[in-house]
Amino acid sequence: MNFEAKAQQPLRTAIQMVLATVPEVRSVVVIFDYFGALNDAEISKGLWLGRKDPLPLDAVFGSLMQTQRVLEEQTIHAFGQLQALRAAVFTETEQLNNILKQKAEALSGETAATGSDGS
Repeated sequence: MNFEAKAQQPLRTAIQMVLATVPEVRSVVVIFDYFGALNDAEISKGLWLGRKDPLPLDAVFGSLMQTQRVLEEQTIHAFGQLQALRAAVFTETEQLNNILKQKAEALSGETAATGSDGS
């Protein structure tokens, strides 16, 4: 069994159980995020199962709308992490500038104490 089948089979079973026991769920989408270049490979990007095969148009659009909402949540999460990273870089840069300023002042003080010609 290849890794795609290993990823899909337990999820397929779980999705079928959800569809059988929760009548409010019309379809389920699971997206696979692979390591490395596998995300670009011609392999399964996920699993999409519904109560009917093929999925009726209302289920297709319902899934699209829910996917859009999840994408919005993921985007908000990504921007939150980006803002935290930006703040950390700003703090580190500020600390580095303070260290460099202190070293420059120390060197300037040493030069003034020994004279500008080094004597």
